[in-house]
Amino acid sequence: MSNVLDRPTVSTRASAQVEPAVAVWVRGAMAAAWAVAVGVACLVVLSLVVWAADSGSTANAAGAMRFAGQLWLLAHRVPMALPGGGALTIPPLALTLLAGALVSRGAAIVARTTECADLRDVGTVTAAVTAPYAVLATIIAIATPSAALRPSVGAAFVCAVMVGGVAAAIGAFRGSGLARITWEAMSAEARVALEGAAAATGVVFGASLLLAVGSLLAHSNDFGDLVNSYDGGAGEFAMVLLSALMLPNAMCFAVGYITGPGFAIGAGTSVTYGGSHLGAVPAFPLLAAVPSGPARWQIVVVFLATVVAAGVAAGWRVARADGLSMEERFRGALVAGAVLGGCCAVVVAFAGGPAGPGRLSAVGPSPWQVGLLVALEVSVVATITVVARQLIAKARHAA
Repeated sequence: MSNVLDRPTVSTRASAQVEPAVAVWVRGAMAAAWAVAVGVACLVVLSLVVWAADSGSTANAAGAMRFAGQLWLLAHRVPMALPGGGALTIPPLALTLLAGALVSRGAAIVARTTECADLRDVGTVTAAVTAPYAVLATIIAIATPSAALRPSVGAAFVCAVMVGGVAAAIGAFRGSGLARITWEAMSAEARVALEGAAAATGVVFGASLLLAVGSLLAHSNDFGDLVNSYDGGAGEFAMVLLSALMLPNAMCFAVGYITGPGFAIGAGTSVTYGGSHLGAVPAFPLLAAVPSGPARWQIVVVFLATVVAAGVAAGWRVARADGLSMEERFRGALVAGAVLGGCCAVVVAFAGGPAGPGRLSAVGPSPWQVGLLVALEVSVVATITVVARQLIAKARHAA
């Protein structure tokens, strides 16, 4: 009799299965709410500081908070309709990275606390965080339209799903421990190719960041003049802050400049080694860093050397790997270049976009041109590096 009474019923077993699933969705909603609250709160504080410092402003605190919500949405690349037509879509990438880091952190905690063990669990955690995150983004879009900027409600949901979903998936994958397990299960050829791509990525984006900062310092007087054109401490502070938030965008634009295709500041414009073909440029301080003429040949040589260094970094990592045949090393070098090219294409595509009506509808590098050229350049140099190291090794062995 006691065995019959102690045996779990069907409803008990079902309840035991349902409770963990409910816990995942509850914790996912809490993680999403935390990520949104922290991200928006940071922007609200900054917006209120600017508003309070501007004694001549006719806006109220509610307007400053509304702008904070709009800025948070823009970080997810939500289009903002402008009064004169067109839309503002370029995201301040520093805020995008912050929002992604918060979502990823929340998803990682959910994955650990719910004992996420396989890819199905990772998908569940990702959905549990992404769905409420997108809903909250939609609510913010509904609550924050203004006369100057009107967020697209439908796009807010879609963009939050894309940005939040990618960040949540990364966090869940990492928090579950599957990232380490997957890495160890990969073939040596695949691991080496990804390590080579990572090394080349560091070279390309590191050099691009140095170029963006260096060009800004070289044009510091122009930057200061543009900042001073916004009369009042609050306006100047806001422009400096926005420029800092968009410095990663400038780095991505510099990727296009270093690798060859250049970038545009409006339809029909181009900024390349050969020179800058620009029309009227918006009075945004960060644009002071845009070169106004052709680059000197010494600078061009440095940029070309940077691309070569990226290929050498990838090829050297592949070439020095143990236990790989020559054919596998060749494939690894080609894959490293292709991975880097794809990453560059995605990043520069996200960093650019429409910045207003008319000619400002096209700002940034061409993603396909940057991706294709980077893939070709790095793959070729990496392959040559593999061959060169092999020949050097044979020569040393023969000696």
